[in-house]
Amino acid sequence: MKNIDNKSLIIGILGTILIFVLVGATNQNENLGDIVVNSITVVDEKGEMVGMLKSLQNSGALLLGEAGAGTPMVMLLCEDEGGYLTTYNAYSKQTSFLGTDEGGSGTISTFNDDGKLTAGLGTAEGGDGLLSTYNADGKETAGLGTGKDGRGLLEVKNNGTIETLNAAGVRTGYFGTNKYNDGVAGLFDRYGDLGWVAEGKQ
Repeated sequence: MKNIDNKSLIIGILGTILIFVLVGATNQNENLGDIVVNSITVVDEKGEMVGMLKSLQNSGALLLGEAGAGTPMVMLLCEDEGGYLTTYNAYSKQTSFLGTDEGGSGTISTFNDDGKLTAGLGTAEGGDGLLSTYNADGKETAGLGTGKDGRGLLEVKNNGTIETLNAAGVRTGYFGTNKYNDGVAGLFDRYGDLGWVAEGKQ
């Protein structure tokens, strides 16, 4: 009886090994065909969710975050206007944005730890490039881009400009090219009124 049990055990072990060999010998390049799911969830060693690929607001979304956190740290989303990537800090405040704005143009924005805008790189009205910085109160402090403003000698048209603004968001300094393609610089008072101007024209 003991011999029969040993033989059965050996046969069982060999059969199990054979199954594993056959499964492992499956062609790894074989096409699995179409896979349709509602979502894919990634969990950590403790079984807590750290990532998800799903449909969100009728669009595809990839969410990545820390286990147990209420808001994802990274979100990749597609919407009608276009796709975008956003990141958040541990306090669920947005820290950055890379994607398409409402007008259909590309834009990059950064935010401080309080979720307030600090810098933006994108496209202004008319399709011109623009780089802006902001203070902690959300007021623009500097701008670098293409100007289409009209203020006397500082009138510009499709030329590069650099502007500074005070804490109230009022322009105080300007350096760039005027509508005649000559270099121009101007200083403004706290109310935005022009106080000094110089041109590079000889």
